Amino acid sequence: MGDLSARTDTVHGRGEIGQLAFTFDQMAEALQRRESERLRVENELRKKEKEQERLNSIIELSTDLITILNMNEYGAYLNHSGRKMLGIPEEEDISKVHISNVMPERFYAFVSNEVIPTVIQKGIWKGELALLGPEKQEIPVSVACIGHKSTDGMPEYVSVIAREITELRRMEKALRQSEMAAKQSAGENAAVAEIGRIIGSTLNIEEVYEGFAREVAKLISFDRIVVNTVDAQRIPLPLPTRGD
Repeated sequence: MGDLSARTDTVHGRGEIGQLAFTFDQMAEALQRRESERLRVENELRKKEKEQERLNSIIELSTDLITILNMNEYGAYLNHSGRKMLGIPEEEDISKVHISNVMPERFYAFVSNEVIPTVIQKGIWKGELALLGPEKQEIPVSVACIGHKSTDGMPEYVSVIAREITELRRMEKALRQSEMAAKQSAGENAAVAEIGRIIGSTLNIEEVYEGFAREVAKLISFDRIVVNTVDAQRIPLPLPTRGD
């Protein structure tokens, strides 16, 4: 393309040459403005293409499941991590996969009746659901659903980000078990300490037996307890081993 900045450098008079020069200069300015606008739009498009490429790269490399659903609850897009989580091959057409095929029935009913209507009404829903893995095992996930509308304001599609929380659930379970064990241990220690206090607090053997039985019941269940005294000098007692 030629130099659109070129001008006639002619004084625009009333004569034919002046009018021709004026027309040429006007045409050149219009072409220059149009070319500048074309370059601006082209640069904007290239910029957006690069941004889209970066976004696509981030989405594909994400360890979270990222998907787009149409309003018929079929897939429009599913990233690599999502396909791996659900056991869907890369070559399978995601547009033929309905969400009822990738989650337990009870969760699908909740999504269809509660989640999607909330997304349409409020634009977003966050919570926890479960998906089905390659072996149809349940996978707990933390989910964020975002609704998107067309230019005329109608619901068009729903984007979903789901993060597996299996390890988090395992850690929470282990923590609960640890807390329960700590409480049990504290209770046992308290019972043993109370038994020692009871034995040393009175010479009334009936009170000792009563208190002893009460505290032992906190450690083990029994219908009847018998307390015997043994002369360790005459009758050696076997020492407990690790397996006892």
